[in-house]
Amino acid sequence: MGAAQTWQLVGLRGLDAFGDGVEAKGRGEGHHRFDDGAVRSLGAEAGDMALRCLAVAPDVFCAAVAGAPVTSWELYESLYTENYLGRPQVDSATHSASSVLSQVERLRGRVLIVHGLIDGNVHFRHSARLIDPLLAAGVDHEVLLLPEERHHVREEANRQMVERCILAFFADALAPRRGS
Repeated sequence: MGAAQTWQLVGLRGLDAFGDGVEAKGRGEGHHRFDDGAVRSLGAEAGDMALRCLAVAPDVFCAAVAGAPVTSWELYESLYTENYLGRPQVDSATHSASSVLSQVERLRGRVLIVHGLIDGNVHFRHSARLIDPLLAAGVDHEVLLLPEERHHVREEANRQMVERCILAFFADALAPRRGS
C-alpha cells in the first residue's frame, strides 16, 4: 500500500479511523467484560488520534490519554507530513482539517496529556498549543509533564509512575458516577 492510500485509509490522520473501535464496541455490548458506557482511548504513539476519538465518537469514547500529541502538522517533520498531506503552502485546508486543534470544540470526555519536555520528535510546543483551546472549550483535562524524558519514557521509575498515573486517570474517568 502506498503513502497516498495509507493516508486515505486513516482519513487525514484519523478523521474517520475509528470505525474499528466503534464496531468493536458494538460487538462487545452485553459481554460480561465489556462496560457499554466505559470505552477509553490511549494514544502513546498517536496522541492526536486518541484526542480525535473524543471528538469524532463522543458517544463511544469517554476518556483519552494523549501521549505527545501532534497538534499541528506544520510543526512536525515536513518530510513525513508532506509525504501524506502535501505541502502546507499548496494544501493548507488538508493540513488544517487534519489538525486536532480544529476538533477541540467537539471534544467530549476527559483528557490526560503526557509529554516529555525534551522530546525531539514531537516538541512540547504541540501540547502547549493545545492547552489554551482545551481551557477555552471547557474540556476536562490534566497534564503530566516529564522534564527529563524524550518521546519515549526511558527511565524505569518514570515509566512506572506514568503507568500508575494513566491507570488512576482511567479508573477515575471510568468510575460510575452517582446519579448516573
